[in-house]
This record gives sequence, C-alpha cells and structure tokens, in this order.
Amino acid sequence: MEVVLVSQLQVLIDDAARLQQAYPGGNAEHIASQQAMVVDNWEILQQKSAHRKSDLQATMDLYWFLNAVCYTLLTTVFQLKAS
Repeated sequence: MEVVLVSQLQVLIDDAARLQQAYPGGNAEHIASQQAMVVDNWEILQQKSAHRKSDLQATMDLYWFLNAVCYTLLTTVFQLKAS
C-alpha cells in the first residue's frame, strides 16, 4: 500500500514541476507552495503512522503478556484445586 502512495506522491511532484515550468510567475509560486505542503503533510502522515504502529505493537505485546500471566494463574489454580 505504501509503495502505491509513494508512487502517487511522486506523480504529483513530477506534475507540479511540469506545471511550474508551464505557468511561470505567481502560478508557479502557488504550485510550489502547494507541492511543499503536500510533501510536508506526507512526512507528518508517515511519522504518525510509525507512531501508531509502535503503539499497536506495544498493545499486542501487553496482551500477549497478560494472556501468558492469566494462563499461568489458571493452570496453578487448577493444579491446586486438583490436589
């Protein structure tokens, strides 16, 4: 999925460069500012995505740990109950 988005971003950057050449002056400046905004927002999105992935990994690790603890406790309780 990310590869598709990166390729689409590259198409936008290439189109922006082509349009800046075709429409110099104020239009080119506006296109350049919009291009910079898109690239900046893409970088922010990547950072947020990496942070979210890290949070999800930490949550998964916590649940695996809690599952192991509960399993151990239940096994101990059943062993005590059986003896």
